[in-house]
Amino acid sequence: MYISTRLNEGGKQCYLAPYYYQNHWQLFILSPVQNTIVFLCSLGNKPNRQFKNIIDAAMEASRRLNSRKGKVKWIIPVSRMQVGNYECGYYVMLHMLNIVSAVILEMWDERFANPEPFSSEEIDELRTRWASYFLEMTQSINDT
Repeated sequence: MYISTRLNEGGKQCYLAPYYYQNHWQLFILSPVQNTIVFLCSLGNKPNRQFKNIIDAAMEASRRLNSRKGKVKWIIPVSRMQVGNYECGYYVMLHMLNIVSAVILEMWDERFANPEPFSSEEIDELRTRWASYFLEMTQSINDT
């Protein structure tokens, strides 16, 4: 219900939905306008069947309410693969940052066709950016 409501009332072209399942972060990207769902998993797993059914139903409801034709298209590109056991959250954050920064709304297979792991420098840069953002937000809250 929540997902369906967001898709219909949010008015966005793309929704990022990080999903934590069995001690592992994965990313669903929902594009109601294109009637597309993209799934990124740094372990190469397939989407959880139960959650996939929930998202399918929400996208189908959005499609019908907005009089769009066609079946929901799932895209599962071969995306960046983690090398350790703990980096999945960083991978999801890096994917979200890249999608938002580059305004990626299409060509998912081409954009995420690189199976190479993120470098330790890329992960360190992400840590620094998030820490800076968190400190800025904390400071602005304390200043008010």
